[in-house]
Amino acid sequence: MGKKKNYPKYIEWFSPQEMHESSRTWISQLAFMQHEQEFLNSLITYYMSQLADTRLYKRSKEIIHDLLKKEEEITLLHQHVVKHESQLDIMIDEVDQPKMEQAYRDEHHDLIKQMETYEASYQKTKKLLFALISEIIKKEKQHHLLN
Repeated sequence: MGKKKNYPKYIEWFSPQEMHESSRTWISQLAFMQHEQEFLNSLITYYMSQLADTRLYKRSKEIIHDLLKKEEEITLLHQHVVKHESQLDIMIDEVDQPKMEQAYRDEHHDLIKQMETYEASYQKTKKLLFALISEIIKKEKQHHLLN
């Protein structure tokens, strides 16, 4: 059998208003995730001694490293979305600039993919951290009940 052919996917064309709304939503979501990241960092700080336990060290180190990476990525992604939003005037000015308008649409589609990928990865890492913290809390409760 031959190679599977890659057919171009259907590309939806967004109006400038829809692209503006998407960008504003992304900025809001990213700002929320940045605040949430601060909460996760404080959670890690609070449970640091338990996370450094030899039984959990390898797992916690990987999760914390991944969260730090996500923190760097979110800053870059936020800057990219803000820049994209500020360039929306390319789409709404009265000047006909087909190449620049197409480049803006292409960038918007790229941002859709980046946001989806980032959000899925962030949620996965966050769930891993919460599972780890839950495990720590359960062990602490068991320890208190035994004493």
